[in-house]
Amino acid sequence: MDKKIKKAKLKLKISIIVTLITIGIVCYLYFIDTMRLIAIEQEKLLEKGIVTLGVFKQRYNGRTKKQISYDYLVGKKRYSSADIFCYMDSKNSKQIQNDKIQIKKGDAFIVIVDSTNYRNSKILLDYPIHKMKEYEEFKEIFKQTRSLD
Repeated sequence: MDKKIKKAKLKLKISIIVTLITIGIVCYLYFIDTMRLIAIEQEKLLEKGIVTLGVFKQRYNGRTKKQISYDYLVGKKRYSSADIFCYMDSKNSKQIQNDKIQIKKGDAFIVIVDSTNYRNSKILLDYPIHKMKEYEEFKEIFKQTRSLD
């Protein structure tokens, strides 16, 4: 009887370990796939997005990470969005996002907007805009970069 109990406990432990490993692998694959989809979406924005001007609104703690919110215009319509630091963002962008001195309410930045879905956007904190001339210059550089591809 004692051997049967030990054998049953061993089988249970092995089953639990196999289950945990399986769950870990599934979670890892899901994470990798999600990151791949985010990368594809950001590449699409950079390749085919509309360049516009965005205005930083505020920082807040989201469900899982710190987020920033911002407004931007497409045509004459105003949109609001939120963004978190993504692994594809530059280190400088992450530093700016977390630095309360470098970024204040009302500061302007370049925003790339999906040309087919204006609610899908990405604020580029590496590109602060202090004068309208800087905005126009960046739009021109962005247009030239695309024509080279």
